[in-house]
Amino acid sequence: MSPSLMSFEPIFRLSLLISLALLGFVALLIVALIISKGLRQLWLRYSSWREDRFRRLVLGAIATDHPQAAGRLLSCLSWPGDRRVVKAYLLRLAEGLSGHGRERIYALFESAGFADDEIGRLGSWRWWVRAQAAQRLGIMMCSKAAPELVLALDDRSIEVRLMAAWALGRFGDWPALFRIVEALARYSKLATLRVTEIIMQIGAAAGPMVELLLKHADEDVRLLAVRLAGLIKDEKAAGQLREFVKDPSVDIRVASCEALGALGGARGASSLVEALSDAAWPVRAKAALMLGRLALPQTAEALRTTLSDPAWWVRLNSGRALSRMGQAGREILQSALSHPDRFARDMAAQWLDESEPALGTR
Repeated sequence: MSPSLMSFEPIFRLSLLISLALLGFVALLIVALIISKGLRQLWLRYSSWREDRFRRLVLGAIATDHPQAAGRLLSCLSWPGDRRVVKAYLLRLAEGLSGHGRERIYALFESAGFADDEIGRLGSWRWWVRAQAAQRLGIMMCSKAAPELVLALDDRSIEVRLMAAWALGRFGDWPALFRIVEALARYSKLATLRVTEIIMQIGAAAGPMVELLLKHADEDVRLLAVRLAGLIKDEKAAGQLREFVKDPSVDIRVASCEALGALGGARGASSLVEALSDAAWPVRAKAALMLGRLALPQTAEALRTTLSDPAWWVRLNSGRALSRMGQAGREILQSALSHPDRFARDMAAQWLDESEPALGTR
């Protein structure tokens, strides 16, 4: 045998061994998946059978206020997985019932020790387990878990933080709202949406907290607070919002214009007029848009100059705003048809053409 063939033989054997090992590993994965699927099917059948066994007992415990009802239910949970089955059944019932029936489900969930189980799961090393525990505590309105959920607002997983914030907002732990905003405002749009959803559920009652957040040192927190003030229409925050029209942050100036437009009023409109001369075109564009929503004829004159603004969005919003201001806006648009700036003439002609039937009635 030649030397070259002899040197190739060990490499061939090694490659063959690696290939066989990979095939064995793939085969083991396939077997594991088949076994896992089979075990899941068996669990679904088993849990369905055990749920049928406990359904009447659970519904009976919910229907009665007897303090021993939870004890009688727990004494019957003798088979493997029974607690898990009953817990899942109670969670499904809680999402389908309302009123006093749901309150009894909450009480049964806590008295049966399921709430304590979920509080313990908040300390799991697996983030999805912690997130699920926070969700279940929120569904069941377990206010006793508030201290642990507040700690979960600092969890290393954003999913856990979001779920903890949702749970705290759901069962009305308003003192925790300040911490919720601080914990989530700077992370992502998803987190901001979740905070907004929580605050919107509270409505005007969240006003004092929003006003306090407007003074926060963190720019992201202030930005969210400005947006929230407009969404919940917090009239008491109007003075602070007018100051934010001059904030160093362009995003905050834009958000304050939108909030002032949502609040309405002549004083807010005067701040929007001031914002029409802002150095940043997004601020000018938002101010013009909000003036159009307010549709106050006394602000029409201020939009005359922004019809020739270098930024197309500012010109567009200014023309739209004037088209909503009745005769005062119409006169300015018509006079702009002879403006020395071609862009102002084009924008005025566009809005006169698009809104001609409505101008006399706005």
